[in-house]
Amino acid sequence: MQKDLIAGYYQLLIAIFCGLNATEAKFMYEYGPSHPICKRFLKKKLQRQDTELSREDRAQIISCMRKEGYTWERIAEAMDCEVATAKAWLGETEKRKTA
Repeated sequence: MQKDLIAGYYQLLIAIFCGLNATEAKFMYEYGPSHPICKRFLKKKLQRQDTELSREDRAQIISCMRKEGYTWERIAEAMDCEVATAKAWLGETEKRKTA
């Protein structure tokens, strides 16, 4: 009984901190974040957050990462896109600023 109650608390915390629903949080608790399905839950959550960024915000993040010395490959990995896409996002914004 006590074990189930504690498990429920952990699942609730996972749901809150990861932005998952109850079923996803229970699955995450039982199988861990390295399970392929749990990775998919987290990737979808990150993709939802990425869509909330404006073009200018994305470009600013990429620009800051470049100034800090990150490679295009690492930036693309962080932004969950291809290298060409990251370069295009930065280029679009720079063109708008000069126009």
